[in-house]
Amino acid sequence: RGVDTPEIKHCAKCDKERELGEKARLFVEEHLTKATKIELLNISRGKYFRIVADVIYDGKRIAPEIIQAGHGVVYHPKKKKDWCAEAQTD
Repeated sequence: RGVDTPEIKHCAKCDKERELGEKARLFVEEHLTKATKIELLNISRGKYFRIVADVIYDGKRIAPEIIQAGHGVVYHPKKKKDWCAEAQTD
């Protein structure tokens, strides 16, 4: 909840977005795999009917860490980040 990350599967607009999405997934997987406690709070369905929640691991929220590490941005419901456009400027 509250973070926009690049798409991995059919929703991805370009190969670079899929690559960035995979890096974001690995980042989350690495942190949650090492956690001793994981909590899902405020669970609901999002705009695209995906399950969204505040993910807390070992007392820390993962969303700000994803953003701080550069694997996502703050989610804005009417403004989806274009990961492919940014990739072209790298």
